[in-house]
Amino acid sequence: PAISIDENLKSTFSGEVTVNDTVLVNDDLSVQGAAPTFQLYDTTVTNNLTKFEYDETFLIDIDKNNARGSSKLEVKIDGTSAFTIDSNRDVDIPNVGLTITTDNNSNNLTLTSTDADANSGPNLLLKRDNNSAAGDDVTGTIVFQAEDAGNNLTDYIALKTLIQDATGGSEDGRLKLELMSGGTARNILDISGSNAVVFNEDS
Repeated sequence: PAISIDENLKSTFSGEVTVNDTVLVNDDLSVQGAAPTFQLYDTTVTNNLTKFEYDETFLIDIDKNNARGSSKLEVKIDGTSAFTIDSNRDVDIPNVGLTITTDNNSNNLTLTSTDADANSGPNLLLKRDNNSAAGDDVTGTIVFQAEDAGNNLTDYIALKTLIQDATGGSEDGRLKLELMSGGTARNILDISGSNAVVFNEDS
């Protein structure tokens, strides 16, 4: 049969089911089969907007045909955007950090490029975009952190980049390597755009 209802009022639908209005499910909803497909489609508009929502705390919002100017999939938790993926497969995680945790010694993050040409790849871009660049601005830091014997988090090594001169046409960069020595972070290597290389400045 296409529809069967057992003694517990559990309904089973066989074949394709089309619903043209609201359906309220007070228990589990399961779609099963060799290749099951669950589709939601808004037939009242050309640009299809599809939403999966749970009690206004969890929302997946799919803008299939560019109704908002850019096709994207957006996930919201408690009404706040958690992340979006657009049609270019760019992922945006707004206003928060991203932590990738593993309980073994495998790689936490791998960047892979399968391009066969001779150009650079894979690429990692660290971008500071604040529209007010000035000399001595720190443009990014890579920190190697671990605990000490007392379980205190310690920055053992830091690779720091700065703007030495932000003047258009004569920009200079600066690279500093800081190393924990005797309980104090010390500047071990300092390279500036003026071709100056300084070793052990804090020794």
